[in-house]
Amino acid sequence: CIRDSPRAQPHYRDKTLCIPHFNDRRSDAELLAISKADLVLRPGIEATDEAVESFIDALCSARFVLSDSAHGALVAAASGRQFAPWNPDFVDLPAKWQDFAQGVGIPATFVANVEEGIQHYAAQIAPNSVQPQGPRSTPSTKGM
Repeated sequence: CIRDSPRAQPHYRDKTLCIPHFNDRRSDAELLAISKADLVLRPGIEATDEAVESFIDALCSARFVLSDSAHGALVAAASGRQFAPWNPDFVDLPAKWQDFAQGVGIPATFVANVEEGIQHYAAQIAPNSVQPQGPRSTPSTKGM
């Protein structure tokens, strides 16, 4: 079971992150040069609770998230992190991004780097976004 509260990760604290698409094979150095972010957080993780928690902890420790990964953008939005959709080359599955943007009440607009992303967040995302809701709990039937 995933924890309720992320744990601060000092390495990522107050940093700007870029999350590339899962299939992006460019080096971290190249991604950092393109995005102008402080660090790269890759979404290709093991299918374990610990790996998911570590990814979420890192993302939630960051000051700003620039994401070419729809899942990264969704986690950022759900956790209240400042973020912007990033398009370093092409948009994979535009319909998925459109659905995400519509679901959180923001324009499906992509930015080129962290500086543009911070401006876009302030002007278009923060004033319009609706935080995604997690699954609703159902009352337990235990003891009925």
